[in-house]
Amino acid sequence: MVAVGAPAPGHYWFSETAQHDQSKQQRVNAVLPQFVDSVRHWQQQSGLRPDATALVGFSQGSTMVLEGG
Repeated sequence: MVAVGAPAPGHYWFSETAQHDQSKQQRVNAVLPQFVDSVRHWQQQSGLRPDATALVGFSQGSTMVLEGG
């Protein structure tokens, strides 16, 4: 099992604070490649195929799992 940590201080994937020029979806889209790259990295490190990978998340992690899956 691997826990993919969020990169921002406070364990956030994206800012919850409303940005004047970005929607929540835009903030998620901005960090989604980093999330996907991290999952792929750990799949390669552990020798697991994508179809043998289960992703589980809580709070922002669940948003990332749903968007990245």
